[in-house]
Amino acid sequence: MADHANGSNRGIQILVVGVLTLLFFGGIIAATAYLTVKDQREMPGMRAAGEAYLSALVRGDTGASYDLLCKRDRREATRATWNPYQDRSNPPTGFRITDVEIDRPEGAGAYGHRTVTAEVTRARYTSSEATLTVEKQDGVWKVCRPPAL
Repeated sequence: MADHANGSNRGIQILVVGVLTLLFFGGIIAATAYLTVKDQREMPGMRAAGEAYLSALVRGDTGASYDLLCKRDRREATRATWNPYQDRSNPPTGFRITDVEIDRPEGAGAYGHRTVTAEVTRARYTSSEATLTVEKQDGVWKVCRPPAL
């Protein structure tokens, strides 16, 4: 009789471990699916922020590019001192967005790097690649720490 009771307990233990394992892996799958859908919804806004920033630079509108900066960047430079150009004698003349990416290092959860990559053309030199980090602030995508173009 003791063997029968032992067997019943073992079955219950196996069932509990099985259910807990399913819940654990199900939670991971659900979280991954949620983040994937969330990423797909964020990417158009990220792309639009990169396009707006680069368009302002191509037009030579430093005021508009300044307005698209993250808060911390605007605290470090005033509108009058903001200079997004590496070489004012050869500013960008065009661009093409080549990638929009959300990179979540393992364990970062909802956090990670959000970037917009573009091929930037100039009148006198060949094109170059520029990677813009973007961040959502107060519901609006902003460009953070942009490279000088």
